[in-house]
Amino acid sequence: MTSGLTAKGVRPHQRIALDNSFSKAVADRTPLALVVGVFLGLMGLALGPMFPSIEGSLTEMMELMPPELVAMVGGVDMTTPSGFLSGEMFSIMAPAAVIFVAITSGAKAIAGEMEAGSIGLLMANPVSRTTIGAAKAGAMVVHVAISSLLMALGLWLGIVIAELPVAASDLAAATLHMALLCIATGGLAMLIAVITGRRLLGLLLAAGAAFVAYLLSWLLPLSDTLEPLVGLSPWYHYNGSDPLANGADWPSLLILAVLAILPLWASVVAFRRRDIPG
Repeated sequence: MTSGLTAKGVRPHQRIALDNSFSKAVADRTPLALVVGVFLGLMGLALGPMFPSIEGSLTEMMELMPPELVAMVGGVDMTTPSGFLSGEMFSIMAPAAVIFVAITSGAKAIAGEMEAGSIGLLMANPVSRTTIGAAKAGAMVVHVAISSLLMALGLWLGIVIAELPVAASDLAAATLHMALLCIATGGLAMLIAVITGRRLLGLLLAAGAAFVAYLLSWLLPLSDTLEPLVGLSPWYHYNGSDPLANGADWPSLLILAVLAILPLWASVVAFRRRDIPG
């Protein structure tokens, strides 16, 4: 097995093996990413024109909603176009769907090959484990990007059709916040799955961690004592600043980027050092 190969020093036959590994990893979960992205995009397309027709009833609804329920939708004012779209799309629906894509892709990336018994064939390619792991991690990022971009495209078309005062830059910021959160969760699924060799365990534990983080992001602000701890939740850095209304929160984006990179890097390191039977 070769080791320490970099993309710069890869020979032509090695580059083919690398390209095939990455292309296969991308192709494996692209149908799922497309289905989720198209579903979210169609939902976003419908939400834009829906807002003007229900704007009046939203005001009454917000007056009746308890603070706990408002917190569940990100604490946004749903009587505004950005607040409505954020509450309906970015509070839970879109991130939950794209996280599903991310953890499914991340958990299967290497552990799926182990369980299927195809890891030996994969490692027979003339590329290093580091390169294989990076290709698998990159494929998961591509899957998240596909779903996120299709969602954003549909939502933007709905905004344009309804002529809502939501800036494209703010939509891009909200989408980037969401994509980094999903990559971080998918990276966690990949890391757990590589360490344990169990795809399902990686998927379930990462999904559980995402759910707990979500609960903390809206439960902690309800307590004066615990509210200062809300920054410990990645979901706070995802949507706490309401990027669809206020644009990118650069400190939060930096934190999310670190949370996205670290588990992916750790997954590659763990795969490089893991003993592979057979």
